[in-house]
Amino acid sequence: MSIIPKSVFYVLTFAIVSLGHGSVLNEDGEVEMDAIMDGKDLSSRAVSAVTCIAHPLIPFHSLFSKTDHLLLTCKGTLLFAKSQGIPEIPGEKPTTERSRERWKKDLKSGSIPKSVVRGTGTVGAVAVDSQGNVACATSTGGISNKMVGRVGDTPCIGSGGFADNNVGAVSTIGDGKAL
Repeated sequence: MSIIPKSVFYVLTFAIVSLGHGSVLNEDGEVEMDAIMDGKDLSSRAVSAVTCIAHPLIPFHSLFSKTDHLLLTCKGTLLFAKSQGIPEIPGEKPTTERSRERWKKDLKSGSIPKSVVRGTGTVGAVAVDSQGNVACATSTGGISNKMVGRVGDTPCIGSGGFADNNVGAVSTIGDGKAL
């Protein structure tokens, strides 16, 4: 089901909206992104707190085919991506001036940061192939001003997405804690 991460990558890279470029910033003003993917045999892989990679779904294809690790996070994801020849990008590249301005505003004394900013870039996809196998992928920049190292609901199996040929597939976006 490599079409799932490829289709989400296409949306993130070529969409008219700013998905994949405009991630919100954590409390230190850095981008940390999460992603999840499931397959026909209930195998799952996820990454969290991804930095310096354009899209967190990029390491997935290699992660699925080259390891049996369920979750890589932070530095581990970056090291794995480098070992697979996935290019590193400057940490400020996946964000926009709008996200940086929102982050600066939320730092001001007395401000109450918005924990969930609507329309800021979670993307998901589900698919079924000609043999009835289902898969899903979800990718997000998370919530604005999150704590450094926060792992949200997206990379948690069954929370950010789930796929089972006997039931179906779902990719969740929005305020996952409310779901």
